[in-house]
Amino acid sequence: MKKISLFIGLFFVCFGLTSTANTKQLLDERIKTGEELSQKWDYQGAVDVYEKTLVDNPGNFELLWRLAHNYIKLGLMTKDIKQRTEFYEKAAIYAEKAIAVDDKRIEGYLWLAVAQGRLALLKGGKEKVILSKNVKAKAEKALEIDPDNDIALHVLGSWHLEAATLPSILKVFAKVIYGGLPPYSIEEARMYLEKAVAINPGLIEHHLELGNCYKALKKWELAKKEWSKCLELTPLDAYDKDFQEEAKTLLSEYKNRK
Repeated sequence: MKKISLFIGLFFVCFGLTSTANTKQLLDERIKTGEELSQKWDYQGAVDVYEKTLVDNPGNFELLWRLAHNYIKLGLMTKDIKQRTEFYEKAAIYAEKAIAVDDKRIEGYLWLAVAQGRLALLKGGKEKVILSKNVKAKAEKALEIDPDNDIALHVLGSWHLEAATLPSILKVFAKVIYGGLPPYSIEEARMYLEKAVAINPGLIEHHLELGNCYKALKKWELAKKEWSKCLELTPLDAYDKDFQEEAKTLLSEYKNRK
């Protein structure tokens, strides 16, 4: 009887280990499938795979931050403002969940900063100010974890650029209602964006935003050089073509500026 009981016990232990291994293997395969779809610019397909997998793996960090990232990509792809807003809001929710699961890794903070930064561009007044403060805090947290992360550097550079060029009325509003924005500087915007470009020179959006920063500084030749670079690079994501069109428009608009 003891031998039979021992055999049964060992059977269930082995079965449990096999089942766990199979579950992890399936999870890894689903994540790989989602990554492949995303690399093929099928962001909705990636989201579908990740959300389906999340049902059986609730609270999985890898799925959560990838969902946040791909919802941001969907937001960048759509022209409909309402749908774009919904995509960024979903991205922010998943990023916050990722942080709740593991607050020592960068991905949750990184994609939350990006999602909220994108939302801030679509909002006005009170919401814009609140989101703006959150973006800076999350981007700085991401840089604490990885000081050389080009996306975090870009976000923080964009934050300084946006804050520095914010209409005066919104700055007054922020000061009166919320005690003002955190300290900002156009020169810090330049520093962060130049570093992002140096670390990842193949990303079109880095050059576009650095060009915009040079525009704000009225450094026209430098701005045009960055926008021209956008047109030379190969798109890495579907929405990079939109960034290239934006760069082309800016080059045309400011071609005679010296």
